[in-house]
Amino acid sequence: VGGSATVDGGTGALRALGVRFLNRRGGEVRQGGGFLASIETIDVSLLDRRMKNIQFSVICDVNNPLIGRYGAARIFGPQKGADRKMVELLERGLERYASVIKKQFGRDISVIPGSGAAGGLAAGLAVFLDAEIIEGSRFIAKKLGLKKQMRDADLVITGEGKMDGQVKFGKALLPVIEE
Repeated sequence: VGGSATVDGGTGALRALGVRFLNRRGGEVRQGGGFLASIETIDVSLLDRRMKNIQFSVICDVNNPLIGRYGAARIFGPQKGADRKMVELLERGLERYASVIKKQFGRDISVIPGSGAAGGLAAGLAVFLDAEIIEGSRFIAKKLGLKKQMRDADLVITGEGKMDGQVKFGKALLPVIEE
């Protein structure tokens, strides 16, 4: 997962699978990352039963956590057009979302590497579908046998847009640099 157009912790995808996000009055919280702070409880009773018999792996393009300095809202919000005020609204919402999940389901998703991928979709899938989060760049490098293929290379060209601070968060360039 990666390159999403939202920072909603995966709630949009989870709604499609039957998960309900409820406010303090028991009504459905409006869709979108801007409304996550209104979540009081999460109802999984209508989660599509077919999901229980499937083992999910979420291969993430980055290893950013869900919240914090390098979390989904602060890193990816501005890339998707969010200004400073919107980023803070999204961050507070993701913090609330993580808090409700921890209280209700006993899982702390706030700092899991990769949980911030695709605007937090990886976090939601990890909690509600018990998905394993896998760092994509190393997964792909291993599948391709990158280390062996680079052994005799004089030059390696990657498709990464630029080498910047984001590389350390699991971008495709990382396994090339490490080898």
